[in-house]
Amino acid sequence: MDLDALLQQATANLEAKAAQRPKKEADILDVKFLKLDPHLAADALTVQPNAKPTDADLPAIPAERKLVPKQETRVEATIETAGDKWFNLPATEITPELQRDLFLIKNRHVLDPKRHYKKDAKANAALPKFFQVGRIVEGKHEFYSSRLTRKERKNTLIEELLADTERRTYFKNQAKSIVMNKAKGTKQWYKLKKMQKKKGAGAW
Repeated sequence: MDLDALLQQATANLEAKAAQRPKKEADILDVKFLKLDPHLAADALTVQPNAKPTDADLPAIPAERKLVPKQETRVEATIETAGDKWFNLPATEITPELQRDLFLIKNRHVLDPKRHYKKDAKANAALPKFFQVGRIVEGKHEFYSSRLTRKERKNTLIEELLADTERRTYFKNQAKSIVMNKAKGTKQWYKLKKMQKKKGAGAW
């Protein structure tokens, strides 16, 4: 047989075998579907084979189901300040520690008997709303004896007073004298006086 005739016969056999083979699933279902709403019924959409679906084929979604993007409302927190003349000084938060320190500053005349301060114009005046708390930094020209060490330096004024032994003894004596003055004329006061007299007589 001729070579050309053999080639023609082989190609014919291959074409016949390819026609007898079953088609693949990808070749049969060559239809692309759009994304559907899972809540819609199955028979609500009909797609013909070998046809490309469009948006017009989809059923209309009711207005209740349409998702409306939420508008982000950004509320800026307004910080209350003392104004431009005071360089926008913010209001200080009053903590229990700060309140104790302010009370101590207000009654500073009882801390040291040798130091006198001018009385406030308004004794029962409320605390100011805008103020700042700072720390005094010693200058380099001051000698080390006039400076506080790290151990002596505390976070609050109350802690510094409690750490000072001389002040504590002074406060104790002051408290005792106040109690004795209030207890004058009572039985306990007479008992203490008798005990003091006996101690004084024994010393002689």
